[in-house]
Amino acid sequence: MDMNDPFECMISHKPNFSEDEFEYFRQNFSPKSKPFIGNKKGEWRDLKDIEVQELIKSFRDQIISGFAFCALSENPLDILMWSHYANGHKGCVIGIDFPDDINGHLKKVRYLDEPNKVDLKHFTDFHSGKTRDLTPLIENLSVKAPDWEYENEWRIWRNAPNYFHLGDYPIKEVLFGVRTPPEVKMIVLKLLDLPDNFKYNDLEVYYNPPRLVK
Repeated sequence: MDMNDPFECMISHKPNFSEDEFEYFRQNFSPKSKPFIGNKKGEWRDLKDIEVQELIKSFRDQIISGFAFCALSENPLDILMWSHYANGHKGCVIGIDFPDDINGHLKKVRYLDEPNKVDLKHFTDFHSGKTRDLTPLIENLSVKAPDWEYENEWRIWRNAPNYFHLGDYPIKEVLFGVRTPPEVKMIVLKLLDLPDNFKYNDLEVYYNPPRLVK
């Protein structure tokens, strides 16, 4: 996927693994799919530490390019979010009632000063076919630099780029920005096909301190 932040998922990081972790990899890594780096005889035990680190980076790059996520936010009243993602307060926010977990792939983004360390044992077991649990991989990728912390982001990960269908997840609220044109409101409400008694909110600007209010 293409993202506007070159630090997204912090893919260029080369973690420092312990000797025990490197040894576990060398003794147990037996990929069931096409290798990420060249090794004519498949003798993974001969890889140097730096080559193992490069393999990890290659793996993370491929995961990121092959996966997609739906980005969501906890705070529907954040001024910066409305400015950056809602056409300068001319759009809308749709609040969704999600369960605590969606097939294990709903993850809260963590805002870190440094990348989260890859679990080399899980990486080894996953590519050797010993586990199919994607949770540690998704958690490892769900990180951003602290500059983005105001977004309070959650992500729904999927293993292919496509639209995320709401399905049975109910819409709990619809908020329109302080500059949203009436025709945009009409189109959005028609597309959402909400019940006649559904009440949406027009946001208002308050000062002292500056804030948005339902």
